[in-house]
Amino acid sequence: MLEKNPNVHQLIKNADLDLSLSEACLRITNDVEIEENKLRLPTHDVFYLSATPPKGNYIKGHIVLLHDQTNTSYVWKDTNTLQTLAAFGYSCFALDLPGGGRTGGLAVEEANRPKFLCTFIELLGLQEVVIIGSSMAGSYIVPLLSERPDAFYITCVIAVAISNTDKLPAGMAKDIVTPVLVLRGSFDTSLGQNSANNLKNLANSRVITVPDARHLCYLNNSKYFHTVSLNFLDIVLNHITKSPFVSDV
Repeated sequence: MLEKNPNVHQLIKNADLDLSLSEACLRITNDVEIEENKLRLPTHDVFYLSATPPKGNYIKGHIVLLHDQTNTSYVWKDTNTLQTLAAFGYSCFALDLPGGGRTGGLAVEEANRPKFLCTFIELLGLQEVVIIGSSMAGSYIVPLLSERPDAFYITCVIAVAISNTDKLPAGMAKDIVTPVLVLRGSFDTSLGQNSANNLKNLANSRVITVPDARHLCYLNNSKYFHTVSLNFLDIVLNHITKSPFVSDV
């Protein structure tokens, strides 16, 4: 289990997240195949998109992506995010959250959203996972920062102007050790700014302002979003100790 460590904090703080991405990996994004799937949960039949590294390449991590309130899982395909992450070695799962898209049904009550996400991840059979979430997806993610799941390990979180950060337990921010990349568009002076202010004091967070971008920064500047996200993932997976009690899937 990753515990508070000043060396981890400094590593994340000082990492160069603007490094150019591998051209070899970028060239194979068009080879990534995206599949449509359904997963039956107790309350919903969840529709999700999945993508894996092409050409049988090694899977170095699993990523679950949660969209904002106005979009669906296809926003991650339309911005070439699924294709890019898969080309760089990640197995990706982007779900349509209940209440919209092809999952449909009633929206999950806010208090039950973390449990819903945990159930989805557990039924996928994942034991270590990266979570990328945008805007209202914070209602699914934020509680899991302070109350870590027992059935799987959250390697890190990439939080794009997420909601509900004001509901973190008072005074607990410095004790939350999950690495978190906090992203906000340069033109987002509302939720994105509030989210950054609330998450900047986490033990292992890094706040990045995405230039020339609005609230959903990956829509306006997907190239920069992919660059800083993939460099952050490399830092976490290659240099920060993960859970000792989780075996590879």
